[in-house]
Amino acid sequence: SSGASIKNGLINSNDGEALNHDNDGGLTKTSPAIKLIRYGLVYGPNGKPLEHGEFDRSGNIVKNGRIYDKKGKPLNSSHPGDDSISGASAIKDGLIVGPNGKPHNQGALQPESCFIENGRIHTAEGQPLTQEAFGPEGLKVKEGVVVDRIGKPIKQSAFDDEGNYVRDGLVYDRSGKLLEKHYETIIISMVKRGLVCHKNGKPIEHGPFGTDGSFIRNGKVYDKQGNLLNQEIYDIGTGDDTSYIKQGVIYAGNGQPLDHSYDQSSPKIATKKPPTIVKTTTKQSVIKDQEGVTENIEEKIEDLTPGGTGQITVNTQVNK
Repeated sequence: SSGASIKNGLINSNDGEALNHDNDGGLTKTSPAIKLIRYGLVYGPNGKPLEHGEFDRSGNIVKNGRIYDKKGKPLNSSHPGDDSISGASAIKDGLIVGPNGKPHNQGALQPESCFIENGRIHTAEGQPLTQEAFGPEGLKVKEGVVVDRIGKPIKQSAFDDEGNYVRDGLVYDRSGKLLEKHYETIIISMVKRGLVCHKNGKPIEHGPFGTDGSFIRNGKVYDKQGNLLNQEIYDIGTGDDTSYIKQGVIYAGNGQPLDHSYDQSSPKIATKKPPTIVKTTTKQSVIKDQEGVTENIEEKIEDLTPGGTGQITVNTQVNK
């Protein structure tokens, strides 16, 4: 079985895309509007690189997210595709890129769940990642190692705009140490016997612990260098500042491993977002007419948070 299913009279693939019969009696995907793109790869509705599908009516296809021409070569095109791809400028080596030549991102995808440990890239389940492109530079990854087109570890390359880089296939931070990086936001629901746990009581396998690069591995807390963390004060969110972290384990003020459940309406988020910066401008005017005095108050709120939405909200109030 191919995993295909029938929905609304259409045959669909196992990732939900509509299929057509091809000339050989097989099933091929229709040419869908491309809505989800990450690292220049075409993603399917399941939040993963699209395994196989048509890219356009010219015979170009998508395989594992990368775009190939009719001859099976990674596509190079000065046009990014149909109108459903916004903000991109071209297709380079099978990846959709923006005007700056960097891999394009588009659509509401879940946060990246992969992580980097000891310089190797892993899936959320802890398996070495194999993917056609990863990261802002769109680097190919095979079994956790960054490789070139023919599958050999890359000797030297930039990895991102944070100063991290690739050497011999492994990712290093700017200080020259093997990179430890977690992208996903982790919700800490409880601390059980000093270990950071999910709400089911099981230790969190991998995840960020703070914005300083510290992270969680199997419930214990490590610093960004990969050493078990020691911290004199650990705020559990109740105003109690007697808790602390020793060798990666969280202890209560009495010296016993901490047991604490967070209120599920406001659980502790391991990765904190930067503080919201808002600029508020108020403009007041008074108009006098035959109906009396009218006071107009216009309040403009502008989001200036780095990496924020840049959203501007205008509230108008009229008092007579």
